[in-house]
Amino acid sequence: MDNSSGVGVLDKAAIVLGALEAGPASLASLVQATGLARPTAHRLATALEHHRLVARDLQGRFVLGPRLRELATTRMLDRARVVGAAMRVAYILTAGQAGVLPKTPMHVKRGKLILKLPGAYGQLASDRLANRLRQLGRLVGRESTIEA
Repeated sequence: MDNSSGVGVLDKAAIVLGALEAGPASLASLVQATGLARPTAHRLATALEHHRLVARDLQGRFVLGPRLRELATTRMLDRARVVGAAMRVAYILTAGQAGVLPKTPMHVKRGKLILKLPGAYGQLASDRLANRLRQLGRLVGRESTIEA
């Protein structure tokens, strides 16, 4: 698929931002990741820096800038926090074992977030899991409990 918008400078700026998604990049690594000529990569990165879409870390490497976060809506950030909290619960719950999540349902009943650990899965209940579930519950405005 062709990702060209027909506006070359914007396409190249998007390539620079895309390369920085992977993390901090020196100018040399930015050139390598984007395939752009060194002067072009530098000019675009510094222009994006002027608009706060790119910034520099303490080592002087280019990173995604603070303006990108400012452009994200509060709702998007809240959703990201909820997803992150749910992933932390799942990480603790599964302990790297496949097939655990479908057998340990989470639901809301009478306004309460409930994690059900049936049968042998009851041994997965722990203070750490309860704390993570409590954090998730706070984010979604619910009390939480583990039923083993």
